[in-house]
Amino acid sequence: MDAERTIKRLSIFGVLLFAAVITLGLASQPDDPSGGPSRPAPGTAYSHDTLQQDAGMTEQMSTPNANTGGSYHQNDAQLRRSQDPGYVRALEEHQAGLDQMLAR
Repeated sequence: MDAERTIKRLSIFGVLLFAAVITLGLASQPDDPSGGPSRPAPGTAYSHDTLQQDAGMTEQMSTPNANTGGSYHQNDAQLRRSQDPGYVRALEEHQAGLDQMLAR
């Protein structure tokens, strides 16, 4: 009899926990129906040449023996540009365009 009561309590607890998780999930859903942050149109503030040079630099720096000391980056224009979210988006879109062109 105690086993039946325990099983009944555990199943009720499980149902309540499941309902609480679902309710919390629904309550924390973003108001934006697209499901993500809105993105502005691709900027034209950065030229193809600048983006290509920066993509090449990023590739070079990803090698194990890259010079990545802090003093080396004091006057790094790419590092300053990378603080701009528009630049990061432009660089990602540029790379995606290259990948699509090369069918990667």
